[in-house]
Amino acid sequence: MSTYIQKSDLPTANFTDHPRLYAGRGWLPLVLEAMPNIGTALICAIREDSGLLRIELASTYTEMRKKAIQLAQAKSATICEICGEPGHLRHELKNGKPAGWHRTRCDQHIDTRTRGIANVMGMGITNAIGRDPALSDIRTAMTAGQLIEILSKYPRDLPVLVEGYETGFDPIHSIVPAKAIPNPENQEHDGEFEKDGEGSDCLLILGKSEYRRSPSEPEKPEE
Repeated sequence: MSTYIQKSDLPTANFTDHPRLYAGRGWLPLVLEAMPNIGTALICAIREDSGLLRIELASTYTEMRKKAIQLAQAKSATICEICGEPGHLRHELKNGKPAGWHRTRCDQHIDTRTRGIANVMGMGITNAIGRDPALSDIRTAMTAGQLIEILSKYPRDLPVLVEGYETGFDPIHSIVPAKAIPNPENQEHDGEFEKDGEGSDCLLILGKSEYRRSPSEPEKPEE
């Protein structure tokens, strides 16, 4: 059984062709509770975002649908995404310390990711998210030199945007030096690398949305 909510869990729901389903099964009762008010609306995503449940529609958000979705999201802050027992919104931990991302967890699953559960169940990294962990090598990332070469082909006054946090695009806020390591337990919506003081040197290009949600001020680039 998948650790994520699946189409088969919601036989009366209408989904888009390729819905994003990566919310833990602990929140399935919340989705089922919202379904009578969501009705025949096309669902394009049921996912975790900033520790909370998000149900996204490709159909019109009527007032009834909006209220049902907002109620499910509010309740998800008190229910463990993993097991459905009472929990609360807290920082994900790494080596016993807050690691930036928020998750809603009970005490038993305080340091458990949905991906970690998937690996225990034998799904494996590639089956869980469709990625080959061997490709998560920072040496395969675009280098500063390659980026400069590409940008040199365009007018110097041409604006440059980066992806927004959810949708759309943002202006670049800053470019900062950092150290990063592969994140073998990344979920579908996570990046393949995470900051770590013992990692490889790299540069981070931060858009405004990414900068605002960062749990700490990014390091300032050297003059």
